[in-house]
Amino acid sequence: MRLLLKTDTVRKRLKVVGIAVISLAVLFWYAGNLQADKTPYELKEAAQTLRLTVTLRIVGGLVIAWAVISLLRFGRRWRARQETINAMPGILLSIAVPRSLGDDVRDQTDFWRRLSSYLPRPDELPCPHISFEISGTRDVVLYSIFIPGMEGLEHSLREEVVREWPGAQLRELVISPDDVPPAQRHRVFPDPAGFGGYQKPVVAWNNFRLAGKDSLPLHEDTGRGTRGKDPVEAFLGALSAIDTEMTVGIQFHVRPALAAFRERWQKEVQRTENRAAKMKQAKQPVLKSFLEPARLLESRLDKATAIWEVGMRVWAASEREQETDHGLERLSRVLLAQTRGKHNHLVVADTGRDPISVQERHYPASGGVLLTDVELGRLIHLPSAAVAEPYKKLYRAGSTDLPPDPRGVVRDPASSRIYGMYTHNTGEKVYFGHDPEFTRMGTFIAGATGTGKSTVLANIVIQDFMNGAGGLVLDPHVDFVREVMRNVPPDRLEDVIVYDIRDRQPPLYNICLAAHGLGAAATVESIMGAIQVVMEANWAGAVRMQEILRNAFFLSVGALGERASLIQVDKLLKDEFFREDLIAAIRDPVQYGATIDFWRQNFAGWNETEKTQAVTIALRRLNALTSRPAVRRSLAMPMNTLDLAAELNRGRLILVPLHVSMG
Repeated sequence: MRLLLKTDTVRKRLKVVGIAVISLAVLFWYAGNLQADKTPYELKEAAQTLRLTVTLRIVGGLVIAWAVISLLRFGRRWRARQETINAMPGILLSIAVPRSLGDDVRDQTDFWRRLSSYLPRPDELPCPHISFEISGTRDVVLYSIFIPGMEGLEHSLREEVVREWPGAQLRELVISPDDVPPAQRHRVFPDPAGFGGYQKPVVAWNNFRLAGKDSLPLHEDTGRGTRGKDPVEAFLGALSAIDTEMTVGIQFHVRPALAAFRERWQKEVQRTENRAAKMKQAKQPVLKSFLEPARLLESRLDKATAIWEVGMRVWAASEREQETDHGLERLSRVLLAQTRGKHNHLVVADTGRDPISVQERHYPASGGVLLTDVELGRLIHLPSAAVAEPYKKLYRAGSTDLPPDPRGVVRDPASSRIYGMYTHNTGEKVYFGHDPEFTRMGTFIAGATGTGKSTVLANIVIQDFMNGAGGLVLDPHVDFVREVMRNVPPDRLEDVIVYDIRDRQPPLYNICLAAHGLGAAATVESIMGAIQVVMEANWAGAVRMQEILRNAFFLSVGALGERASLIQVDKLLKDEFFREDLIAAIRDPVQYGATIDFWRQNFAGWNETEKTQAVTIALRRLNALTSRPAVRRSLAMPMNTLDLAAELNRGRLILVPLHVSMG
C-alpha cells in the first residue's frame, strides 16, 4: 500500500540525493576492489596503492552509513511533522438535512468539482482534505463535514454546503456539550463517535481499499439506472436493523490527488494504444479484452475534472463488544455490496479498535482509493427526497406528524404569521401560526438543539417584514443576521438597515437621546438601564455610584439638550470647571434644581478622598461604553444619524449583529 505522505517535490529531492550518494559509494568501493584484485607481487611494488585501497573502502563504508542514517532521520522528522499537522485543530460541522433535495444523483458531482478549487495542492502543508461522515442510530442520522485548520477553507466550505443543499443548517460538532459555554451550545452538536449513552463505548472500525488496479473504475455509470445500488440508501436501510443503543458510521477522508496520478493514467492509456497499433501492423489479432481497461480509463479521464484520494472507514460503537462486531460486520457488508462493480470492488484493508474522536478525523497516513469526482459524487452525497421517503423517522428522531391545535389554525394566511402547514388525510391543507392580533404579543420559542428554532425565527422576521411591520433583530452570533439577509427579497433590500458598530463609518445613534422626546427623566432612566445591564449583579450595592451617574446625566441633558452625549458626561466627571459651566448653562433651575443642589452642596461637601473614589467607580462603569473605539464611535458621539423609532414606524428592518469581539 503506497504512502500518501510523499509529495512530488520530496520524491524528486530524495531521488537526486539517493542517486548521488549511491553512485559515489559504488565508485569508492569499485576503486578499492580494483586495487584488491592485484597479485601479491604487484602489491609489493605498489605499497602506496594498498594504503589508498584501505582508505577508499573506509570512506565508501562511511558514506553509505551516513546516507542510511540521514535517510532514516529525514523520514522520522517528516513523519513527526506530518503527524503534528494532522493534529492541528479543525472544525467538524453537522449538516441538518433539508426536507427536499433533487432526485438526480449526478447533481452531487458538482459539489466535489467546485470543492476541488478551494483545497490547496496535495504537496502543500498542512495536508489538505475534507472528511465527509454519515453516522447515527436507528433514531437519528447525522451528516457531518470536517474542515481542517486551514485559513479561509472554513468559510468557503460553508458557502458550498449551503449552495449545494439549500436549507441545510450547519452546526459545529463537539465531543461533549459540557465543554462549550452555555451561550454557544445552540451552535454545536454532540459527536456520536466521541460519546453516547454509554461511558466507555467499544469502538471497532474497518478501512477499505480497491481489490483491483486503481485504473479500473469502481463505478461505470452514475445515471438513474444505478439508483438501486445507492450506498447511502443502503446505509439508511441498515440503520433500521441495528440495536437501539448502537451508533455506527461511514467516514470518507477526501483530498485532491497528485497530478502524477493523472499523468500515469494517461501514459497507461497511451502505452496500451501503441501496443495495439503495433499488433495491427504485425497483423496480429487484438482482443477486445486487451483494450477494454484502457478504454475504461480513458472514459474516466474524459468525465473527470478532478481526481481524489479517498480513505474509507466504517465504524461501530456500543457498550458490548459482541454487538459492536455485529454492527461493524453488517455495515461493512452493505458498503462492499453496494460498491461492487463489474471491473473493480472494495475489500477490507485493515481493522482496529481505537476510539474515533473529533480531533482524530484527519487524513490517514497511508492507504487510499483513487476516484474521479463523478465516482465520488455517486458514492458520497445527501439522500434525495425519493431515497429519504421510507426513512422519515431517521431524520426526525422518531417523531410523527400530529394535527395542529384548532386554536393555532390561522384564519387568513396572507396576513398572518405562518409556522407550518399540515395536510389531513382528506387532502385538506391547513396553516397554523398566529393571527395578526397575536403577533403584537410576546412569542417564546423553546426546543432542543437542532430542532429549527433559528429557522422559525428567521421565517417570523421575514414574514412580519413582508407584511409591512418594522422589526429590530439583535443577533449575538452574527450568523442569524446573515440567514435573514439571504431571505430578504431583492426589491426590499433598500428597507433593510444593518447597524454594525464595527464598521468604520457606522450609523450614529446617541443613546443620550434615546428617549429625548419623553423628557429628561425618561432619557436618564434609559441610559441608567443600559449601564445596569453592563454591571449586572453589582448594581444594587453601588448606591453612591448610581447617584453620581444619574445626576451627571441630568446635568448633561439639562445643559446641552440634544448635544448631550457620553463623551460630555465623561468630561464633566473629570473636569470641575467644565461641570460648573454646565451648571451655569441650565435654563430651567426649577426642573433641574435637585441636580444643581447635588453638585454644589452634597458633592462639594465630600472630602477629596470620597470624591476621587466615587468618581473613579462611576468612570469605570462609564468606560465600559466609552473605552471601546467601535462603541464610542457609534454610540457616544453628540449627534444622531439613525432614528430607531422613525425607521421602525416606516416598516424598516433593522439588523444589529453583536460580534463576540465586543465582549
